[in-house]
Amino acid sequence: MIMRFELPFNIWCSGCGEHIGMGVRYNAEKTRVGSYYTTPIFKFKMRCQYCANYFEIQTDPKNFEYVVVSGASRKNERGELTEGESVSIEGKEEAAKIASDPMYRLEHHAEDEKKAEDATPRIGKLLVCEHGMQVSA
Repeated sequence: MIMRFELPFNIWCSGCGEHIGMGVRYNAEKTRVGSYYTTPIFKFKMRCQYCANYFEIQTDPKNFEYVVVSGASRKNERGELTEGESVSIEGKEEAAKIASDPMYRLEHHAEDEKKAEDATPRIGKLLVCEHGMQVSA
């Protein structure tokens, strides 16, 4: 069955190396390739708009997303981790210190207020330039 398919994410074509943006619509050949429990798994085959290369995208009901099967590669934009990488959250110690030490919390609150006061004129200028809005301090 041929249907309209809109790309759910940015991809790179393996044939020509061109970037194809999210939201681009294609006439795709839709085929059922299996099922995950009772949910059908579909594969969509499309032709690149820049070259003669075909690429295939398949539904992944287990992870609630689409997977590029062949002919293209997904542009990593969601902060996905590749194998062997880990996430380190900086500031855990500082957050714990703010939560436990009232004087340290007070110092940081004062610093944040000073930063906000210093930024207000710049934000006002940006709003005037962008939208013509006036900001009262």
